Amino acid sequence: MEQEKLLSAIESILFISGEPIKKSKLVKIFSGQAKTEDVEKGIDALSEKYAGSASGLVLLRKGEEVQLASKAENSQYVEKMVKANFRILCRMPRWKLFQSSPIADRFQKPK
Repeated sequence: MEQEKLLSAIESILFISGEPIKKSKLVKIFSGQAKTEDVEKGIDALSEKYAGSASGLVLLRKGEEVQLASKAENSQYVEKMVKANFRILCRMPRWKLFQSSPIADRFQKPK
């Protein structure tokens, strides 16, 4: 797999995950298409990309895990958004929350 495509795919996976992902899991996802060292190089390249840019994102590393997160200097704005969404969720009846959740489809009775 070409490096640019690999970077794009790793970035997408980290973005959509929302939580830390083990490097070994990324390697497994790309097995047969990219070598372990290519995935490592991709993670390094993304880390450099976000470290020096005006992007609001940063690549975090802890041991074998990597995560895409918002930069600390934007926390006051992110916090406002999260609090606003939380207030909306707190006002919703619980059945409505469940009804609109992605897992609700798994529990609906067939017609």
